Amino acid sequence: MWETFWTTVKEGELKWVLFTIALVIVGALCAMVFHKLFLRLKKYYFNNIKINLWIPSIILGILVIPYRLPFCVAIIHYGAIFLITFILRKITKKEFKLLYSGVVSLIISTIVCVYGFLNFLIVTPTEYIVETDKVKKEYTIVYIADIHGPLMPMNLFKKYMNDISEINPDFIILGGDINDEFTPKDRMEELYKTIGKVKNKRGNFYTYGNHDRLKYADSLDYDKVNLSKTITDNGMIILQDTKVIIDDSITLIGREDNGSEGKNRQTMQQLITNVDPNTFVIVAEHEPDNYKEVAIPEVDLYVCGHTHAGQMFPIGFYFRNFMHTYNTGRHKYNNLDIMISSGFGTWAMPFRTERKCEYLVIKVKPKN
Repeated sequence: MWETFWTTVKEGELKWVLFTIALVIVGALCAMVFHKLFLRLKKYYFNNIKINLWIPSIILGILVIPYRLPFCVAIIHYGAIFLITFILRKITKKEFKLLYSGVVSLIISTIVCVYGFLNFLIVTPTEYIVETDKVKKEYTIVYIADIHGPLMPMNLFKKYMNDISEINPDFIILGGDINDEFTPKDRMEELYKTIGKVKNKRGNFYTYGNHDRLKYADSLDYDKVNLSKTITDNGMIILQDTKVIIDDSITLIGREDNGSEGKNRQTMQQLITNVDPNTFVIVAEHEPDNYKEVAIPEVDLYVCGHTHAGQMFPIGFYFRNFMHTYNTGRHKYNNLDIMISSGFGTWAMPFRTERKCEYLVIKVKPKN
């Protein structure tokens, strides 16, 4: 963790340095809050036990700092909700024993964590309708991003892929972070084999995210060359600053990811060269930060993922307010239609307490 921190400092990624410092501060606060919680519990229920309560409190505070593990999430929620109940008690000045001792905060926190786990397991379609005079018939497009492995059981993942097969879309856009640095080779191969079997009429098109090509991996038994071969062997077309034309009606442009290997990627003006302006132009990109560059007259629709809608509260608050102008959902910037998926899955931990897991079903219809 510290090696990653110092590498981040040297690379000048200030936002992640601040994020790491914030985690250390949160860890210290959690230690203090848990010490207060343990004192309260001991006072009311275990008063005869003699123990140094700072030791477990400091251990729990340290465990928060990695932040990518499920117990970190549980600890932060327990600490935050106890802090809220502690403040409420100070404001109301009422001696409600269960509230004052911390039992209520433990119950509420457990409910929140269970909800976060269940919310991670439930993936639902979100439908958007676009009307345009550039198409003569209706097209159904499924956009999937941020599967990350998946962390969910593979039988449940296959069930959701079967649901998409029943839609039988015209084509599917895979918007990056389909696998990540925690995905072993056998899981990665099963993942793409499953996706490759999903029914559609005109193909699967793939754009890379910042995790797919194992930028953050310490060691795995495959590399990005093996990965790209697995993707293409399962019938998917990788778009890296390239485009495809569908039925002479839709132009799909897939951008190289800006967050991993996109330092030399093409500009939108380069990508739009020789694009028929009479076609409905879709730009697919993993991260939504570049919407201003994409908002040119030739582009009709911009689809992205990456944000996870924050995934976890209060981390989501930080990302919404300091990292992404548009976090999830549908937005309009000038004449550009922007659709951002909150993600099919979750990264690193099987919890989601901000927004739902989703895939987008986009229906492009002729304008009446």
